[in-house]
Amino acid sequence: RPPEVRGSFAAVVQDRVSVVQEVFEKAQETCGLQAVKYVMYQARHGGSSHDRRRKLRSLVEVKQGGRWVGDPSMRRYEAHARVQQ
Repeated sequence: RPPEVRGSFAAVVQDRVSVVQEVFEKAQETCGLQAVKYVMYQARHGGSSHDRRRKLRSLVEVKQGGRWVGDPSMRRYEAHARVQQ
């Protein structure tokens, strides 16, 4: 692709990330959690650990949902889920 196409794609992606970040921060504010300073990345990891701990999704489902390629990274979430019990 020509550089301007890549640049346009990057701008669109960044715009979408900005909107999601804004919604995420607004939700924290609405819930009174702004002092905690959660980040979106925590939702990816925390949600996976939560789902495994409660047996809501299989390891394969969590792996696919989080778009993790390797099993070693998934074992980390499995371990976190056990620690949280």
